[in-house]
Amino acid sequence: MKAVILSGGKGTRLRPLTYTCVKPMILFLNKPVMEHIIKNLAGQGFNDIIITTNYRVEQITDYFGDGSKWGVSLKVVHEDKPLGTAGSVKNAAKYLDDTFAVVQGDNISDIDIRQLYQEHKRMGGMATICLMEVENVSHFGIAEMSGDRIIRFKEKPKHDETFSKLANAGIYILEPEVLDMIPLSFYDFSKDLFPKMLKENKKICGLVSQEFWRDVGRPEDYLEATHYFLKRKNVIGHGCDIKDSEIVESVIGNNCKVTGASVYGSVIFENTKIGYGSKLKNCIIGSSCEIGDNVDIWPGAIIGDHVKIGNNVVIRGNARIGPKTNVKHGEVCDSVIIPDGLKDD
Repeated sequence: MKAVILSGGKGTRLRPLTYTCVKPMILFLNKPVMEHIIKNLAGQGFNDIIITTNYRVEQITDYFGDGSKWGVSLKVVHEDKPLGTAGSVKNAAKYLDDTFAVVQGDNISDIDIRQLYQEHKRMGGMATICLMEVENVSHFGIAEMSGDRIIRFKEKPKHDETFSKLANAGIYILEPEVLDMIPLSFYDFSKDLFPKMLKENKKICGLVSQEFWRDVGRPEDYLEATHYFLKRKNVIGHGCDIKDSEIVESVIGNNCKVTGASVYGSVIFENTKIGYGSKLKNCIIGSSCEIGDNVDIWPGAIIGDHVKIGNNVVIRGNARIGPKTNVKHGEVCDSVIIPDGLKDD
């Protein structure tokens, strides 16, 4: 079976981490998000995988190569300019001559995509969308069902436009004929293709999943997904030096050094040092950072790669710092600090 992983986004919601790392390669439980996705797909029988991307392609190709390490055949299809979710799949059409799955490159889930594939075949639609019931639908496309068929779809509805709590999880099973409806230009599944298919009375099926699913492209969801998989445990990477420290439900990357510090519900990327008396809570710290003594980092803060923080610093929860930023002794940071030359759009 074939699957397409959409990886074209720049990951602006995860900045400053994505200034130096493409979003699907951001570490999750000490491995790239995309590695988790590829391993799950391979385990479910999807051994022919296409990655669509246009941003920092070399980070993906250098890490995954031809995919043989994970038991898959891997192809990376590059876009000279962003083509949107559907347009990027159209750009890979020459590899898609049979029923195929589409997944987002920033989703972590327990969803059985093989079962979704089998149900799609049974229901006989041109497309099947995996749906999740959520309370706040403002970040998602929503669907209305009649039997197994989707009869109405709306992308990111306003409050007065909400007619359903069934949200699009961004996992699709598609017949190759769908590609004929997609132009080779910027084109979106939710905003363009699905409304067009409904207008032309093409059958789109829906399947509601109860399994865990999160879009880890948002910091709050990234941390929530981390805590879900940790289940009150820690993940400690290789080569770490942790002394006299309290680590609670956190991820510590490879080759980190933590001395006399407290780390609660946080993610620390590889090669980072944390000094004596520092307290980190529900935050994300990039790779190769140096955090001094008695530093207080509040919930929600994100520190980019190669950041140096002096002693007795307070980083408040709305702060975004880095990469390659120096925070001096005794400073209080509660804003976005980005080095010259990086645009935060």
